[in-house]
Amino acid sequence: MFIKLAILISVIAFVTSLALTAIVRKLAPRYGFVARPTNDRYHRSIIPLGGGIAIYATIVLALITGLIILKLLIAPGRLSFLGESAVIYAKGFNRTLEFIYILICITTLFALGLIDDKKHLGPFIKLTGQFAVALFAAFAADIRVEFFIESKIITSLLSAFWIVLIMNAFNFLDNMDGASVGIAIIASAVLFVASAMHGQVFISAMALLFIGALLGFLVFNFPPAEIFMGDAGSLIVGFIVAMLTLRTTYYDQANSGPWYPILMPLIVMAVPLYDFISVTILRIRQGKSPFV
Repeated sequence: MFIKLAILISVIAFVTSLALTAIVRKLAPRYGFVARPTNDRYHRSIIPLGGGIAIYATIVLALITGLIILKLLIAPGRLSFLGESAVIYAKGFNRTLEFIYILICITTLFALGLIDDKKHLGPFIKLTGQFAVALFAAFAADIRVEFFIESKIITSLLSAFWIVLIMNAFNFLDNMDGASVGIAIIASAVLFVASAMHGQVFISAMALLFIGALLGFLVFNFPPAEIFMGDAGSLIVGFIVAMLTLRTTYYDQANSGPWYPILMPLIVMAVPLYDFISVTILRIRQGKSPFV
């Protein structure tokens, strides 16, 4: 049951994203929503922007549709004909408030990135918006890690910093065709396996939905790219990857196993973190702003 549902979620997300990306790629040049060649860019032709629109729309449509369907199905007896396992899986998704909080965070980041893609906001405004969303996610949506620390304030602040770090890491990675989205797919696949092994239905489904949405876009972003996702996409990608790392269970205290699995997010994020840190150091040494 779960395997079939997982495949269905990923396939639907892939097809939806593929279709939306194709539409955006065709319409973007008409509205001047393109990336033009400059001295600090490697591409030498005009490339449409807006891949982030397709990724955002796919994820939001899937979340809203899933929420509506589950609200209708979770009523007593509605899923009984599918067996007890179906009821258990459906209840695992029944997190209305969490759905809403995630939608708020994703939509805010999408709007911030879209404005930046059009008007090029300064780094201070972008960082302020990122931290606002990250703090909201940590405190309100409870997207945070505990690290054996009892204080919610401390864990929320640490988690907010991690979310902003990962968002910017994937934003920095988005300077080569397929790099940012490709690494996000690989990382999300690892996190899907980890969450599925611990029976985390919501996180597993979110990872599969995310992977499907990214794969649909990657078809047009694979080198040589026919469309870029822009900040409207990279901020969402970074946020969702960060969310998956924070909500996935790596350590089961009840089994009294070794504690080091909690370091798994650092291993999964090794490539984007290395890229982010190395690029930042190199730019500072050259007397340039890391955010340019």
